[in-house]
Amino acid sequence: MNTTDQSVQLDYPKVDGLAVARVGTTEQPVLARRGDDVRIDWGYGYLAAPAGAGAIVAGGTGGRLRGGFTSSGTIPEAGDAIAPAPASAGRHTMAAAWDLGAVGPEDATRYAMLAYDDIKSIRYFSNDLAAYWRRNGATMETTLATAARDRDALEVKARAFDADLQRDLELAGGAKYAAIAMLA
Repeated sequence: MNTTDQSVQLDYPKVDGLAVARVGTTEQPVLARRGDDVRIDWGYGYLAAPAGAGAIVAGGTGGRLRGGFTSSGTIPEAGDAIAPAPASAGRHTMAAAWDLGAVGPEDATRYAMLAYDDIKSIRYFSNDLAAYWRRNGATMETTLATAARDRDALEVKARAFDADLQRDLELAGGAKYAAIAMLA
């Protein structure tokens, strides 16, 4: 949003296999502002996590979400969409929480995805153009579902890349050099 008095809304789009919350301004003035000291005030922010396995993705005031977590160890369940209100009211916070079960020797891993859909990304010769990732008819909902589906395979590739990079950096400059370079 460009200013804190702009009206924002929060809802829960349906995406198979995911718990999703979405927040954005009610007006959606796509590519309407230009100049200095201007922030994007169109599009939607998303928070998504795989449904099930004790996952909750919900919205509300930060106080409500924090209070629920500190009193019960989880956030309140998602309810209805949250009515539009100025951003300064602080009613449109998103959060995710998981019940990881009892502490034990087994690893427990969960993840959430953050995404932003700017609807239109650029004005080119008076034409408002969508982002490149939309070129084959993709929507944010299908993109989130694809990201969740492909996550494990991508993680394997990323870990292999990291290991190769670390090995190459160690060969080039030693363990300390590799540690510094891996942080960068």
